Amino acid sequence: MYIKAFLYLSILFKIVSAKTIIIGDSMFAESPVKQHLENWCNCNIDNYAKVGASLEEGWIESIPCQYNDIKELCPTTIIMDGGGNDVMSHINECRQLTEQCKILIDNVIINIANSLITEMNNNNVHNIVYLGFYYLQNLNEVIDYGSEKILSICNNTNNCYFSDPRNISMPLGWDGVHPTSEGFELLAHNIWNTIQDNNIIL
Repeated sequence: MYIKAFLYLSILFKIVSAKTIIIGDSMFAESPVKQHLENWCNCNIDNYAKVGASLEEGWIESIPCQYNDIKELCPTTIIMDGGGNDVMSHINECRQLTEQCKILIDNVIINIANSLITEMNNNNVHNIVYLGFYYLQNLNEVIDYGSEKILSICNNTNNCYFSDPRNISMPLGWDGVHPTSEGFELLAHNIWNTIQDNNIIL
């Protein structure tokens, strides 16, 4: 009886103490992804993502800086993305997968994303759900290259899970880059499947 009570209290404490925070760019900022996830998990998720944010420093607060702002909150789960705006800001170099584009992706993803995920791991973030990139016209090779880099980083980190949307036929909005509301819901489902498949408590 005492053992069962202890296990129940342990599970309850884990659920109550779980804190989920989103960081990233416009895939999360001012998009319905957070609301969908909150509806499905019946929990609150704090969102610090910013439109235009990159892994590199720029005009908008970078994704590493977003994490720096919230790490004292001791999140148990981080849902994030990063790297899309870094490529889009160098689109002329990355319309094709040139060596220059590969170097850019390597520098941004391997150096910055890997360092960020390592820092989260060292800070005892239990779970990192990293949303990848869906295919865009004339950028599929670049997207594959960057996605495989992030997947490799996650595969070598015990607490990182890559949510891969490359199998989604993404409905796009007026700019040809961002999803429609239907597309954002598909991204949310993709993230939710990753969460459920890995028994992550939000």
